[in-house]
Amino acid sequence: MSLNSKTTLKIVGATLYWAEGRKPYRDKRGWMQYPVALTNSDPEVIKTFTKFLREIIGIKNKNLRGWLQVYPDLDKTKCEKFWSKLSGIPTKQFHKTYLAKHGKHKPKFNYGTFAVIYNRKEVSQKIFNIIEEIKSETLNGAR
Repeated sequence: MSLNSKTTLKIVGATLYWAEGRKPYRDKRGWMQYPVALTNSDPEVIKTFTKFLREIIGIKNKNLRGWLQVYPDLDKTKCEKFWSKLSGIPTKQFHKTYLAKHGKHKPKFNYGTFAVIYNRKEVSQKIFNIIEEIKSETLNGAR
């Protein structure tokens, strides 16, 4: 592949959001919300997406938020520390951890499920512009 690492990160990060990210929606008041949020249990997905947000989109770490869901058989504090270290988001910037009432974690969910969150319409639009570029290049055969 002849892509440089910045181009690769741009494509991979936007594609992750396209496939797995939370899209704009209308809230109960009827107002549009533009979350930039991606939830996953795979540490490499979270690490790649946070790197994309910082290096390609230009989001400062102090503006990122985290959210964690853990199962009853997991150590909440251990999971919070794991995702904080991996994502680079301090635990003080986490929303309250959601404790699932039932069930056991599956082997691939050893640290629960983590979301990286940032809420700004202009950032959401910037990512969708990148997605449109990707669609145009791949679906229309542009070079």
